[in-house]
Amino acid sequence: MPPGRLEVNVLDAIRLKDTQTFGKQDPYVKIFCGAHRERTKTHTDGGTKPRWNERFLLALRGDETELEAEVWNENQMVSDNLISRCTIPLSEVFEKGVQDVQARVMDKKGNATAGELVMVLRFAAAAAAPPMMQPQAMAAGGTYQQPQMVMGGTQQQPQMVMVGTQQPQMVMAQPAVMPQPRMPPPPPPPPYGWSAPPPPANDDGWFPDAPPAPARPPNDDDGFW
Repeated sequence: MPPGRLEVNVLDAIRLKDTQTFGKQDPYVKIFCGAHRERTKTHTDGGTKPRWNERFLLALRGDETELEAEVWNENQMVSDNLISRCTIPLSEVFEKGVQDVQARVMDKKGNATAGELVMVLRFAAAAAAPPMMQPQAMAAGGTYQQPQMVMGGTQQQPQMVMVGTQQPQMVMAQPAVMPQPRMPPPPPPPPYGWSAPPPPANDDGWFPDAPPAPARPPNDDDGFW
């Protein structure tokens, strides 16, 4: 059987053999499957109808074929004593995925029935891992071919991979870039209401006279200006 996870639900016992001389017995269950060892809590004063309702998850390796269960009585003054045991084959739960178990348990000598043990088993197989790809044989010249991949009905060409060598890389020289001269920024605009300063004064401290107006031509009619 492939590896997977086994879930064991220990519910209760029916008509369990009473091994207690005084008072009621305190039963608990031990589970054995492969390398797993599990134990339920003790049902104090459970007597012949104990209930546990406990669940255990067991990781199976794939070589387990059966599950063993033992019902014990817990004692305070002396060691615990075995009440009954049973063996449950796992072939049904492996095939169906779930199994309701009401197994008949036998006394510690295996001669008489000592009640019934009620459990529910569930099994889920582990997901199968993808097969490993084998490396290709080395070809001449220190190269090997990659396996061919088929994508959507088309086949890709194998790629050649160099082993222990590296392809030379060609580096193209970039042309030198001459820096552009930086132009000075334009002068700021004159403030609002600003006017140009007057021309400089003469040596005598007066401003220069304005240029004379052009002569008016004489009037042809009366000869006056």
